[in-house]
Amino acid sequence: MINFFGREIPLYGVCWLLGIVLAGIVACFLLKRAKMDHFDLACSAVFALFGGIIGSKLMFITVSLKTILALKLSFFEVLQGGFVFYGGLIGGFIGLTIYSKIFKIKSSVVMDIYAVVLPLGHACGRVGCYLGGCCYGMEYHGPFSVTYSDEVLNYGTPVGVPLFPVQLLESALLLVMFALLIVLYFKTHRAGMCSAVYLYTYAVTRFVLEYFRGDKERGSFLALSTSQIISLLIVIAVTVVIAVNRKRQKAAE
Repeated sequence: MINFFGREIPLYGVCWLLGIVLAGIVACFLLKRAKMDHFDLACSAVFALFGGIIGSKLMFITVSLKTILALKLSFFEVLQGGFVFYGGLIGGFIGLTIYSKIFKIKSSVVMDIYAVVLPLGHACGRVGCYLGGCCYGMEYHGPFSVTYSDEVLNYGTPVGVPLFPVQLLESALLLVMFALLIVLYFKTHRAGMCSAVYLYTYAVTRFVLEYFRGDKERGSFLALSTSQIISLLIVIAVTVVIAVNRKRQKAAE
């Protein structure tokens, strides 16, 4: 928490807000190549943000439903709780798709910009998760372990137990991903390439990192967490889309 004019503000929210601001600034520098203006970026961001917030909160409620019911949390306490990134990603994608359809803008061009800057914003957000104690890692007694002294979010964060700092590891990997996507964005002229690379890279990264997570309220099926299942579905979906597009291109030649 930070004290701002006598009011306590969670660092979790501050980090996510910082991530949105930084991602927006970088996106402004990418507009020229995409032949978009700032108005299009601002409007599409509203659709993406609105869809992302709804999607991430709905998925948070879905995977945390047992905990919410067990703790008998009120509606406002649930709203103050965390967000699930994959829910936000899906919701944001839907929001951008709706925007592209309404204003007749090529969706792949818009999504490439968001694919480049999203890892930057996400990296800041994961630092917020680390500071807030959510999305914590498994029990770990090695170097760089973190031990929380109180249950910051009141969602079962272990107290006094050394944990693996999976949030910071993910943040570091996201920054590397951001750097690679920036380079790819200016080197490739194929619309949709950055989006595909981002989805593939993050899905694989997230699938592996899930094995280092310690929060068990994420839902599971067949020994896989909800996020791992979504990661697999994303890889399959992107593979199918790429295969279909290549088939169409060959047929058109």
